[in-house]
Amino acid sequence: MLRSFFSLRRRVAKLERIVLDWNQKKKLANCNCRQATVASSLDVEQFEAQMNLPCPAHGARRLGCIVVIEHIAQPDGKNQMASLQQLLEEYRARSVCAMFSQLGKH
Repeated sequence: MLRSFFSLRRRVAKLERIVLDWNQKKKLANCNCRQATVASSLDVEQFEAQMNLPCPAHGARRLGCIVVIEHIAQPDGKNQMASLQQLLEEYRARSVCAMFSQLGKH
C-alpha cells in the first residue's frame, strides 16, 4: 500500500512538471523581446516606446544589444542625445531590478 502511494506521488509530480514545462513553452511563444535595438538621437520617442512595451512572457521587455546612433549635426542634437542617455540609464536600471526580481522566483 505504501509502495503504491509513493509510486502515485512520483507520477503526479512528473505530470506536474510536464504541465509546468508546457505552460512555460506556451508563455514563451508570445515573447516579443529583441536580439538588438537601435537607439537613435533623431527618434528618442521611438526608443522610449520600445523600452516601455511590456513582454507577455517576461513582463519587462528585453531589448538585447542596444546600438546607439548619435546625430550631432541636428539643431537640437545635444538635447536629444541627453534625453536618449537618460532613457538608456533608466532602461539599464530597470533591467537590473528585473533580473534580481526574477532570481527570487526560482
